[in-house]
Amino acid sequence: MADTYTVQRDVTVGAHARAVYDEVVDLRRWQSWSPWEGLDPALRRRYEGSSSGPGAVYRWKGNRKAGHGRTEITDVEPDARVVIDLVAVGVASRHRPEDVIRTSSGP
Repeated sequence: MADTYTVQRDVTVGAHARAVYDEVVDLRRWQSWSPWEGLDPALRRRYEGSSSGPGAVYRWKGNRKAGHGRTEITDVEPDARVVIDLVAVGVASRHRPEDVIRTSSGP
């Protein structure tokens, strides 16, 4: 078995690419849509760097379900994609340096 593998999941959202991009590129907006946010009602959050886009950083610390970690936006293509560096420690510990969130259809 290979040491690395790729997992990809696609979700179609009934909204314009700009609306989706605006929700994803601003880490402060993730509270309204991220399924991870509901794991701990007392989750502690800290934002650093830019308010959105490259350099924006979101740190969290929560209960056993939420764990703790850091997300940083490292690159964007307006209305098309957001690249994040995610480090999560807890139940599902992981480091994914190049998660790409596409906000429009296409390659």
